[in-house]
Amino acid sequence: MSYNHSHTYDEAQKAKPKDASVLRMILRIIGIVGTLACFGFLFVFVLGEHELPPAPVTTEPTVSVNTTEPVIDVPAYDILSAPPADSNHTDITHKGSYTAGNALLANDVVATAGDAVLTNAQLQVYYMQEIYTYLSENSEPAFSLEHGLDVQMCSISESAMTWQQYFLQRALTTWHMYQALSLDCNANDLGLNDSYYHYLNGLPEALTQTAESLGYASADAMAADLMGGGTTADNLVEYVRLYETGHSYFDRAYQTSVPTADEVKAYYLENTGFYKDISGDYVDFRHLLLIPEDDSEQAWKACLTKAQNLNYQLQKKDNEALFTRLVLAHSDDLASKNNGGLYTNVPEGMFIDEINDWCFDQKRSSGNTAIIKSSIGYHVLYFSGRRSIGESKAEMDLIAENVARLVPQAMENYPLKVYYYMIHVDNVQVSAASAFDNASILIRLCQDFPDSTYERYTSMPLYIQQDYGHVPYGGTTNTVVTHGCGISALAMLASYMTDREVSVEECAKQFFSYSSKKGTSWSLFDDAPVKLGFYSTGRTNSWDEAYEALKNGKIVVSLQHEGFFTSGGHYLVLYSLSEDDKVMMRDSNLFNYTKKFADTDYYETGFPVEMFIPANSICWIIEPKVTQIPACVRCGTEDVDALLSSLISGEYTCQKCITAMHLRRVYDSACDIDTLN
Repeated sequence: MSYNHSHTYDEAQKAKPKDASVLRMILRIIGIVGTLACFGFLFVFVLGEHELPPAPVTTEPTVSVNTTEPVIDVPAYDILSAPPADSNHTDITHKGSYTAGNALLANDVVATAGDAVLTNAQLQVYYMQEIYTYLSENSEPAFSLEHGLDVQMCSISESAMTWQQYFLQRALTTWHMYQALSLDCNANDLGLNDSYYHYLNGLPEALTQTAESLGYASADAMAADLMGGGTTADNLVEYVRLYETGHSYFDRAYQTSVPTADEVKAYYLENTGFYKDISGDYVDFRHLLLIPEDDSEQAWKACLTKAQNLNYQLQKKDNEALFTRLVLAHSDDLASKNNGGLYTNVPEGMFIDEINDWCFDQKRSSGNTAIIKSSIGYHVLYFSGRRSIGESKAEMDLIAENVARLVPQAMENYPLKVYYYMIHVDNVQVSAASAFDNASILIRLCQDFPDSTYERYTSMPLYIQQDYGHVPYGGTTNTVVTHGCGISALAMLASYMTDREVSVEECAKQFFSYSSKKGTSWSLFDDAPVKLGFYSTGRTNSWDEAYEALKNGKIVVSLQHEGFFTSGGHYLVLYSLSEDDKVMMRDSNLFNYTKKFADTDYYETGFPVEMFIPANSICWIIEPKVTQIPACVRCGTEDVDALLSSLISGEYTCQKCITAMHLRRVYDSACDIDTLN
């Protein structure tokens, strides 16, 4: 029995100012939708079920086609007197013209991939999107908007086809890619994140509100006006759904495709010519800022004394976990305080000279601390490490290569079958002036998803230790089943707090030294959080203090002795309070679910507080989850500009945002989708 859940981050998007352009205003509906939720991959095709198209009424002649047709060198605006004749019945040249005006038979199936179907109305969205994107980029060669695309030859195609055929072929290929990835995602039980589902479920209402504000009779009327007759708002939602399902699939693959240091080194050396001009290092460091109360000599002296006392504590116990607790308690750096003072992937020259010179001193090594004075105040610094920019880039490129293979693999798993004789498209009626806005609508709908910080786990996951009888822990002959409640609790915490899937196996291996024949050492929850990327304010023997922390939105790990939950010792993760002040918790012991509390709904509604008090031994208070880094120019939300301007000389981007942007580029590149910045 396993309750492993992967979810994403609920990033609140602020409504953005409306552009003068009507279509640009539509792009802002993501701000109306807000944050997101998901409960499995249960999205039904918006057009419902369809029967496969009937065989064509007329018997089509067998045509022998030379597949190595010469390149047709025709100039732009090569206007034919009429659409070309029907050609190869196995490819896009089947019809010389697919134009059918508004009578495009919206619900007729025109293609399949696996069990998925594509209708004319859905194809119309992809078709128009290809045209809009081409126009918005001022691509060459151009084509005339005063004539039908079915009477203009496409000079960039290697085969003799019209612009209409060219864009239709691209539309079919794009749908096939998105749909194949979606099917593969579903087959591998990799559904969308919570936030994506919430967003998608809110799109119809947001589209309706936007249509009304722009004077359309309905969202369907707006969709038909933008994409052509026969299309609906549901077709727009379906486009976004497929796009984001594929992206979610990439996201999961990206998270699990973590190459070893040796693999990265080998890849770097194999491609050394590409990376040879990339010099320098990234550094990671923690920062504790103390600002004098005023500009007097006495205030500066008091500030220095405090900095020296804090640094003295660090010298006595060289511990990064201690440093983070000191940051949380004392730092005046609002841009990093809730992140344990951590700045990652910092290039040389990003911070003020005093900090920069210390961090990039080649003598600097992990664990070094220092007190640095600047015009702002005193800076207590902790050096976490450095890495080559070239090797960091090589690692990201290696991961990109690995996940990009998902596209051809998925398309091979779910071959495309096209019923060309069923395809009908609407006339293109668009001005070049509005092309950018028309192209933007779906691209921005897709790319404005809240992926900057990715809260993959919007609720605490549950790992059952009985699922891990194969994982050694607690001595040479014991396993997680018998001794792993502590390590299972840590894995739950780490997955939730860092928004990456941290497995029980991974934690058991990394922190095996904290285990014994008696179970898990108390020091695990002192030391492990900071190593995994979240923060603890330390342990307490006071239940009242722990309960107060829960009321303040913090998380508590409780070590229970003999009592309601165990006959020996047992670690529990208390992650919130219900509306009626009951304790919501995660318990890794399956026995408690099936035997002790099988007849209760405690695990769903919460446990009475008094059940924890008698046997409570020690509690560790975990600081709230960090979902946004105020210092980051992409996901930062707090008004820290004044402070940052005195600390940072460039635009700082946090690691989560760097990863999110890179993944989006990899996905779009793998799918050959043109990205608007």
